[in-house]
Amino acid sequence: MAPHKRRYREREEEEEAEDQRVQDKKARERAMAYDERLRQWELREDKKRRERQKEKEKQDRIQEQIARDARNMKEFLEDYDDDQLDPKFYK
Repeated sequence: MAPHKRRYREREEEEEAEDQRVQDKKARERAMAYDERLRQWELREDKKRRERQKEKEKQDRIQEQIARDARNMKEFLEDYDDDQLDPKFYK
């Protein structure tokens, strides 16, 4: 093989190797960026899940309090005797 053809071939191989390194670097950077976005998304979803759970527990406590108040009111009204309790409450 002629020396100039060999140099041309070597230069071509070096350029291909450099292109491959650049592509590999870009692929690694894209993978790292994706992993970071995924991690951030998962953190955000976990936070939202905890917030939804907290809100659900709050609503459950409110509903329990409403039910408890309704039971107490029902019991009070069932036990209320107009003749005895009216003078106490309506003086």
